[in-house]
Amino acid sequence: MRYVSRITCFVCFFVLSALALSLTSPGNAQEEKKKRGFWFSSSKRSKSETESKEPRNTEGAASPVKLGLSSGVAYIPQELKELAQEGANAIAKGQWSEARELYLKMVLQAPDNPLAYANLGVAEYQMKNFVAAEGNLKKSLELNSTIAQNWTTLGLIQFEKGDLILAISSLTRAIHEDPNSAQAHLYLAAVAYDYGWTTAAIDELKRVIELDPKHIEAHFNLALTYIGMKPQKLELARRHYFEAKALGAPPHQGIEKLLGNLPE
Repeated sequence: MRYVSRITCFVCFFVLSALALSLTSPGNAQEEKKKRGFWFSSSKRSKSETESKEPRNTEGAASPVKLGLSSGVAYIPQELKELAQEGANAIAKGQWSEARELYLKMVLQAPDNPLAYANLGVAEYQMKNFVAAEGNLKKSLELNSTIAQNWTTLGLIQFEKGDLILAISSLTRAIHEDPNSAQAHLYLAAVAYDYGWTTAAIDELKRVIELDPKHIEAHFNLALTYIGMKPQKLELARRHYFEAKALGAPPHQGIEKLLGNLPE
């Protein structure tokens, strides 16, 4: 299965090859054959959908860029700070259309400000206006190439378009700008897995766990990845699956049936 659910994005869990199909409900078998993906704990799916192992809704992935935290041309003029705060409040409430209008005003009044374009890109992205989002993110990066979250969101858009090489490049750049971004490492793992780089995906998932030992998605996806390998690495899968479950991941009957046959 593919990472982001056609980028209803931010973020996922690996779906396996033949074994993954055996863990899904019959009604989703055709969908499983078409794409792979990661599971994400913030998904709003029902329990039955969770157990079907459909890729999660990653809608929370592109959170607003925090004003004033990036280097370069990032100054918000005094007269725009109130507008910037209104935009941030709208994003916090999930009012993406309102946020878009506010950041459009900021762009018109501060056409050389990278953060205005960055947050406008986030709003467009959440509204699934991916072409507009990509354009605004690229403009922001022209003005300030060090905003890691821009590279992350750009990578997700490229992933949605099927441009895996570009997605890997953008996510790698995001990690270069912010090596401790667990989310960027997680997304890179998903893209690498779709590209066929299972070893690289595992390395990235391990890095996520190094950064955040209680990262539910990383443990769960690592378990699924080990199950999907040939030969399977079930002991490692068991360790990470039950760790994810202990941290709050929903149970998966198919996986538990498979791992339950292992000796304690």
